[in-house]
Amino acid sequence: MMLAIIPVIVGLLACMKVPIGNPERSRIDPELSGLWTLQDPDGDMGGIILLDPYDKRTWLGMMVEPHMQKTATTDKYDDYTYEGLVAAMQEQSIQSPLVTADEVALYKIWLTKLGGEQFMVWQPKGFYDDGEFGAEYAYNWHITKHSESSFDLRMIDPDHPAFEGVDQKNRKALERVIRKHASDAELYGEEVFAFKRVDPEHADLLGDLIYDLLVVE
Repeated sequence: MMLAIIPVIVGLLACMKVPIGNPERSRIDPELSGLWTLQDPDGDMGGIILLDPYDKRTWLGMMVEPHMQKTATTDKYDDYTYEGLVAAMQEQSIQSPLVTADEVALYKIWLTKLGGEQFMVWQPKGFYDDGEFGAEYAYNWHITKHSESSFDLRMIDPDHPAFEGVDQKNRKALERVIRKHASDAELYGEEVFAFKRVDPEHADLLGDLIYDLLVVE
């Protein structure tokens, strides 16, 4: 089985040509480690991600998009909510899975601080099937941590006027702009992606959606 690397939640247009920060000088926040669900800007559950510490500086991020099979059984569950997903998975069997995931996205993830603001960088590890998406692109997010169970991400907008004329492949040049405008809300996209920690009692259940795809036959 090939592990397809896909931009699960946003497209290529939102990516930047280089990641910001230096993962060798970063430190993970232990409170961000673990299994999380993603709510997209419409409030629907859009994915499950495991932030697994690779070392003291970075995480290996593993993300899937769950898909609920359409059956008479699952019709009673709302597949756009955490509660509906968990209920369906609790009822399914190995022989008749009700919830599946087809692909896993792998990311190298680290934190960096610029201009007094915290950022989280997702660097894809691998390529799209068409070869157009890989480690040369990066998702550079502004992170707002609400608690050990909740944080939000907003993408740095590469089309913000402050980046006009800036070499998008020059990390230092990008960081100078970000450092100067970090407190400007307009530097970031309007869409907010909300992450909620998976309840400990459901961690094994939802984590299997990721681990099952990492078994290479």
